[in-house]
Amino acid sequence: TRQEFELPWHFAQYPNSIMHRDMLFNAVTERDYDGQDRIIDGRISRLRKKLEQIESNQWTLRTVWGRGYMLCKKDAALDHA
Repeated sequence: TRQEFELPWHFAQYPNSIMHRDMLFNAVTERDYDGQDRIIDGRISRLRKKLEQIESNQWTLRTVWGRGYMLCKKDAALDHA
């Protein structure tokens, strides 16, 4: 579906950048984030599992606590305090 494509597309457009939950929510659902909907968390979880299944994959989705998520190389240090 379009929604399944939107999330990885946004991460691919901005690798190594923190993507805030409200921005991702709006991009995937086309409505404003109310602060309670957990749809993005579920989609992130499924996307992580799909990335793990690719043998030659060098990328991972990291949670940046209190800020959002980031697509980065598996061996990259997290330096976004």
